Amino acid sequence: MIYVLCSGGLGNQMFQYAYMLHLKKAGKEVILDTSFFKHMNIHSGYTLGKAFGIDGSNKTDHFTKLWKIRYSLMARQRSGKQGSIYMEQDENFIDDAQIKKNAVLYGYWQGEKFFQDVRDEVKRRFSFQNISNIVLDAGKIISSEESVAVHIRRGDYLKNPKYVNLSSSEYYKNALSIVRERMSSLKVYVFSDDIAWCKESGLFEAATYVDFTQEAYEDMYLMSKAKAIITANSSFSWWAGYLGNHEFVIRPEKYLNNWTKSQDDRLYPSEWIVGKFGG
Repeated sequence: MIYVLCSGGLGNQMFQYAYMLHLKKAGKEVILDTSFFKHMNIHSGYTLGKAFGIDGSNKTDHFTKLWKIRYSLMARQRSGKQGSIYMEQDENFIDDAQIKKNAVLYGYWQGEKFFQDVRDEVKRRFSFQNISNIVLDAGKIISSEESVAVHIRRGDYLKNPKYVNLSSSEYYKNALSIVRERMSSLKVYVFSDDIAWCKESGLFEAATYVDFTQEAYEDMYLMSKAKAIITANSSFSWWAGYLGNHEFVIRPEKYLNNWTKSQDDRLYPSEWIVGKFGG
């Protein structure tokens, strides 16, 4: 049996589940191991169930205290295969044929290249459930307008030098200029973990600040309904861009401060528009 460890926030859980579907199609006996959430209290826990009706209950547990220590050490090494444990590598894909029958896979597996052969099934599986009536109504309005969803992530990114702080760059200003060139009667919808900052930032002359959702995945649902989307360097808005029927998607020129072309090619669909950081 192969175990794909499920961890992180909703966006990363979605990448892990999509990768698992790819491995199943490749003939692997594989399950999603959600034991991470029994031991680590981060984000909102396992969210695929409530958002998409994907059952995450199983009796596996590859994240006991011993595994937590080992995971921490290996995450710093990020060195690929370690016995029957496989880490996602920054620059290289893990060859499916090299994965042993009994293996544990740690990683986020971000990008369509990890599940391109099952992309249609992935989109079917990620059909939103448990959306409140007020959010459903808002989605109908957003999809009927010349709307753009803007995702701004601040929070933990402000203290982590690994991530580009898009809110301190010209990215959103430049991206909005691209949108205005393509849309005449523009309606801007802002989604963020720091709505107060967004309101005071001066980025938007007129915008609707979405603060009425009860669940994070409802934000993703609404973002997917817009005619266009300006994504953050975030797996959350990556999926909002990927699942929606947008006329176009704008994404940052870099996801991390140290960012390579191979990482970029792996993560982003080639048709997405690159938003620049500079003026």
